[in-house]
Amino acid sequence: MATTRAAGRRTGFSLSPLRQILRILTAALLLRLFFVSQAGAALDILLTRAGQNPAFVTAALDFETGRFPAAPSGLLTLLTESSALLSVRALSSQAAPTGADAPDRAPDVPEPPPSAAGADPPPSAPAAPTATPSATPGIAPTPSASAAPETPSGPAPAASHIREITLRPAGADGYDTAQGVYVKNESGLSVDMEALLAQAPSLPLVRDAPQVLIVHTHGSEAYCPDPRNFYTPSDVERTEDRRYNVVRVGEEIAGALTAQGLSVLHDREIYDSPSYTGSYGRSLAAVTKAKAEHPSLLVILDIHRDSIVTSDGVTCKTVAAVAGETMAQLMLVVGTDGAGLTHPNWKQNLSLAAHLQKMADTQFPGLMRPINLRRERFNQHAAPGALLLEVGASGNTLPEALAAARLFADVLGAYLTEQFR
Repeated sequence: MATTRAAGRRTGFSLSPLRQILRILTAALLLRLFFVSQAGAALDILLTRAGQNPAFVTAALDFETGRFPAAPSGLLTLLTESSALLSVRALSSQAAPTGADAPDRAPDVPEPPPSAAGADPPPSAPAAPTATPSATPGIAPTPSASAAPETPSGPAPAASHIREITLRPAGADGYDTAQGVYVKNESGLSVDMEALLAQAPSLPLVRDAPQVLIVHTHGSEAYCPDPRNFYTPSDVERTEDRRYNVVRVGEEIAGALTAQGLSVLHDREIYDSPSYTGSYGRSLAAVTKAKAEHPSLLVILDIHRDSIVTSDGVTCKTVAAVAGETMAQLMLVVGTDGAGLTHPNWKQNLSLAAHLQKMADTQFPGLMRPINLRRERFNQHAAPGALLLEVGASGNTLPEALAAARLFADVLGAYLTEQFR
């Protein structure tokens, strides 16, 4: 005891604060063991960040060598502010930066062309898309609508961090509209919606060949984690785990279209990793390759997830109540030649979007947000039936996105099967 008291006088530290630190470190170790199967990836990030904090490193070295501080408040603050639960919440709830404060935000703008207007990005050599049904090698089986996906469990973000919004036009101001179909026209081009809705576009589908290609230019876009769908982020609101990003939504749509008798190719490649820049060029190379191998492909769906953040930094989820079920809202995005890239048939794409929108509004009121018409091309010059579909937003959960995707597949499938007759 005398030696201990003497050591205490030399260091200026009593046994009581030492016990506090030992208790804190023991609690931290127990917390680490308890959450290792729940949020191991988030805690690893936490420890990495702590190791990069000079104050934390200094305190740890002082503790190990016996040079204790006069008061442990600094270490206590570091441990409190580095809570594993707060780290997990930050990873699951942090909003991606956006360029607009309004909720009805358009999707990410693709990269500008690499050289002169009209030039396409240089092609790459992507993996060939795999076919649906899932018996085809290279694609995982699409889970049934009733089966819960196999997931690690983990804490869900606080509900107060997510704001529910339903986006629907209050009037015709700011829209091109006809027959109940609303278009938010940001292309700078004029459109005649009555003329586009007067006659449905013809898509002469070949019955015994692939008709639909599903692709994901930004395949790592993911949804708000919930206890049954908790993933390891690869970036803010993104994961390369295909069970939890928009590739999973593509599988749901592919399975539903296949069940209606359509032949679908689903490209499960993630083109926005390792670099977001160039993702549209990489996905265009994949689409071009698929069409060269399957000239029968007339419909190309690029499945995305929107990100909506208010001016005060709150992440939003879009919601629709259909037949008593709450689900995400959907938005069709149509590109044009307004930015200078070649796209002579964009009105045919818009006509298809308008007819699908009208069908969906009739069958499932509230499911669809207004169509977004843009200056950018979004690779939609590749096919007469090329569309970009935003399924929910980053505040939505995966089950909400899947429920909405199934309804859209019902609408699209009904329209396309009529093209056989």
